[in-house]
Amino acid sequence: MQLKLVVIGVLVCCYLAILYSPIHAAEQDSIPTIAISKTNSNYLDFVIVKNKVVAINSDHQLVVWDLNQLDTVYLTNQIRSLQCTAICKSKQNDVYIATTNGGVFKIDPSTLNCELVLNCQSPITAICINSRNKIFLVTKGGVYNPLSGKKWTKFRNHTKGIIYHKSILGIYTKRSDCYFSKPQFTYLDSQDRWWLCSSYGEFGGDIEIFDTRHQRIYNNKFDSLSAGAYNPKSIFEDDKGTIYLTSGLQHMHSSGQIYRIATKNKATKIFSSRDFKDTSVDVRMMPIGIIEIIANLDQELFVGPGTYNSKDSSIYFATDAGFYKAHLPITGKIKTIIPLFEPELNCCCEPLAVGKSMAVLKVEWNANQTLFFLTALNGIGFYDGKKITFLK
Repeated sequence: MQLKLVVIGVLVCCYLAILYSPIHAAEQDSIPTIAISKTNSNYLDFVIVKNKVVAINSDHQLVVWDLNQLDTVYLTNQIRSLQCTAICKSKQNDVYIATTNGGVFKIDPSTLNCELVLNCQSPITAICINSRNKIFLVTKGGVYNPLSGKKWTKFRNHTKGIIYHKSILGIYTKRSDCYFSKPQFTYLDSQDRWWLCSSYGEFGGDIEIFDTRHQRIYNNKFDSLSAGAYNPKSIFEDDKGTIYLTSGLQHMHSSGQIYRIATKNKATKIFSSRDFKDTSVDVRMMPIGIIEIIANLDQELFVGPGTYNSKDSSIYFATDAGFYKAHLPITGKIKTIIPLFEPELNCCCEPLAVGKSMAVLKVEWNANQTLFFLTALNGIGFYDGKKITFLK
């Protein structure tokens, strides 16, 4: 929570300016920002393949950016006509696109040739290609294997904030915690487990897990972690295959956590924004002898998505106060977080909470150690250590 005071008077202004001058001395220099706009739409998701960013915009059209030219690439009429709903990348760096009519297309990132792989004749909301090059989809009501025709629907959901009623013979309904919830984002880990994540604001969140290698629903009950106590913002893993979950929410006040999920689903909290509360005081000079004092009263970070960098064994994560870096401890909690940059981003209101939604939706590295991030309203950004570039 922030407390603002406006003080009038030349003497008071001078006194406070001198008193709080060290605060201004500690501020970081601004980082140059470049914005390149080619469309009027926002982006829903993207993948990085060599020197290209392949993305789906909010009009469900495919957009390809050439990172060398910092310009969009011409696409054939066939590709431009696709109504895309989901995108993923295989281990072989082939791009797969799912469409509203159930089609799955394979796109060669070098030539941008498009090939229809299959058609399940049902709208697709998520797609993954596991390490054995098997395709799995999220369609209406469950996870679907288009080759065998089998669908998995009976996932165990642990959140208490969402009440689901199952119809019995079309006569009456019964409350159930065994159902499939359409995910807001997904992550396929190195063990071919597909993490399907959702956040319901003040009502908590849930994670459904499907083992694509053995084709079965995976246990999603975490030790020492209640489903109503987290709001998933990202899933990622380190170079040893350990899973990490970032969680954040702004409801009345900001909060954020990072969990390490080890074998047998043992979850350990390694970061809490409560341990890094902002209690600073900012003084801003205004016209005609007016000074504005902004006091942060135990302000916590609103944590968003994160990712791991094997080069420095650190995690990088987004917050409502910019991007941070933290070295991963072998045991215990994160002791220090390092601010990196704070881009100016637009955001929306959180529909199921009293507060704003996270402005950053996805974070990942490319092969050249450039940090890419998907935003809700400002396009796709990337930070090369010197400047921030936005592609829209």
